[in-house]
Amino acid sequence: MEDARQHLEDDDLQNWDPWGTTYTVCLHSTVLLRVVLDLLRVVRVFTFILSSLSISWLLYALNELRERLPLNDVTACHVD
Repeated sequence: MEDARQHLEDDDLQNWDPWGTTYTVCLHSTVLLRVVLDLLRVVRVFTFILSSLSISWLLYALNELRERLPLNDVTACHVD
């Protein structure tokens, strides 16, 4: 039994292909890097859209505040 196990281990070492393993690792690393870069692009676009909406909302809120406050009314600032 031990002799058969040793024989299998030797066959595994003899059939081990370092270039195939390196190719597989490089391929998976490249695919993983591509996925991460695509996700970063999606996050960047989403952040841009979110910031644009935030700026639009802020400008809308400031405009509403400006319309509601009587800044142009001189009598509003009159002190007796």
